[in-house]
Amino acid sequence: MGLRFRYNSVLAGCLLFAAFILSILSTIDCVFVTVDVGFIPETKIDVEDKSATYGIGLWSVEDSAHKGLCVMPIMLKEKEYSLNTNDDDLYTQFMTSSDTIFTVARIIALVGCFFGLLDVSCAWAAVFSIIDQKRRRFTVNLSLLAFICEGLKIALVFMSSPCTSDDFWERLEEDEVITFHSADQCWLSRGAFMSVASAVVYFLVVIYCFIAIVFKDYSHKEQRSMRFEEISVPSYMQSVGSNKSNMGSSGAQSGNTG
Repeated sequence: MGLRFRYNSVLAGCLLFAAFILSILSTIDCVFVTVDVGFIPETKIDVEDKSATYGIGLWSVEDSAHKGLCVMPIMLKEKEYSLNTNDDDLYTQFMTSSDTIFTVARIIALVGCFFGLLDVSCAWAAVFSIIDQKRRRFTVNLSLLAFICEGLKIALVFMSSPCTSDDFWERLEEDEVITFHSADQCWLSRGAFMSVASAVVYFLVVIYCFIAIVFKDYSHKEQRSMRFEEISVPSYMQSVGSNKSNMGSSGAQSGNTG
């Protein structure tokens, strides 16, 4: 007996919607990765919870003086404090810098969200019979593209300047001299975990649709031109034998009549 698998379009639509939301949240989160800069920067105001770790997102960063507060780096110029005691525009430069890798990561994130939105729209359009439900290869392709984008987004952020550059982070020494340092460590944080979860869900949808394509459930397929009755093999052989015997007896009767 062959393996059969019934495709549930509502389940696929729900999974894709969850993956899309996770992708959006990871893109706008200010703590995509956490960076350990290796020193505790000075600020213009006294901060009780000074830390050497900072959260960095694709479009926003974690406030250096108030942990958990997300701010757009371009707005830090307007604040009363900065990363160092000097007038520091490090984050502003970071947002407008020529870091090609980080720029590509942002583009990949937007492309991944676009593929996810298109995938979700097609999936729910199939649920409400707006488009053909049987075009699952289209869902497989879109989910696979979104999965790749999520993986590339994570990889590119870890390859960008905040994590790899030798002179990205500024430090104010005791003699008022500014030195530049590389980050001690970068690790996955809240936004990256959501991106990983989104990629996992997209991959599960790919596997789900692929199995549905390979192992189709024909028992629920409408038979327009043919009708089949479920009979056992012994019953079928018995019916064939009875048909042959009937044909033989009818032939003998016609011969006797002649």
